[in-house]
Amino acid sequence: MATEHRSITTDGDWNNTASWDSGQVPGAGGIGTDTALFDGTSQVSMTTNLDRTSDQNLKRIVTYTEFTGNIGASGNPLKHALASSTDGESRIVHRGTGQFWYEGESGDVQDVFVNSRRHLGSYCMICSGTIRKLVVVRGKVLIESTCNIAQIHTLGINALVTMEAIDSSETDPSIINISAGVLQNARATTGSDYIYVGLHGFLVQTGRVHDSSFIVNNGQIRLEPDTDPSTTHNPALYHSSGSIDQSGSKYVTSFSDLIIGPGAVTAGGALDVGGLTTLGTDLDAREEYP
Repeated sequence: MATEHRSITTDGDWNNTASWDSGQVPGAGGIGTDTALFDGTSQVSMTTNLDRTSDQNLKRIVTYTEFTGNIGASGNPLKHALASSTDGESRIVHRGTGQFWYEGESGDVQDVFVNSRRHLGSYCMICSGTIRKLVVVRGKVLIESTCNIAQIHTLGINALVTMEAIDSSETDPSIINISAGVLQNARATTGSDYIYVGLHGFLVQTGRVHDSSFIVNNGQIRLEPDTDPSTTHNPALYHSSGSIDQSGSKYVTSFSDLIIGPGAVTAGGALDVGGLTTLGTDLDAREEYP
């Protein structure tokens, strides 16, 4: 039977039955049924016995705006698998103003939704392990170097995401969607197929953009690769409007297809046909019209 387990902890011990108003530790209801809630009934941070990998997969873990405590700590994340692979509504929802350290466990995909009013001077969510989708409306989020992540979506102007460079063999997002907000990406996107930067979005890319990816840009992009992308590195760019800036980069990224809209700004770098030798398509609507 599905159960909501509300934190009433006084000692911050997840495994203590007295920490939950149900008198049970979340996970007893069966795979993908139980929900762990942090609604401010207790403001005590949950920091003990956070390796829950042997528990039944939860349906959701939810922090409410009223909850000011933390879940986990540096070096001590909550380790749990949710039932996202069989239930599209299964996810972590972090609206609290504390910090949440989470390590998604492999074997079941993890979805994380962040809409936190924590001050933007520090991270409200720190992700490691296996994450399927990270969706951020508001809050500062860190994707650690040990995190395997499939998709990133930033949807609000106060969404700030930092993705560290890969530690060893972690995966890159196949979709990066910055509708609004900021992504600071130090990771070379060796697996990314699609990068969209919306009107209120800002991408700072210090890792190399994947050869076969394409960038749809209506916002702002700064390409600052920290290694030479080489002459064979030619992603496609559909630059509708906004700006793409390579003026501060030591290395210049060339493109295989280039379509520049009439309101676009291109500061620095080879963005004219004379500077590109691998173009299949070149249309600059600032100068010519189909």
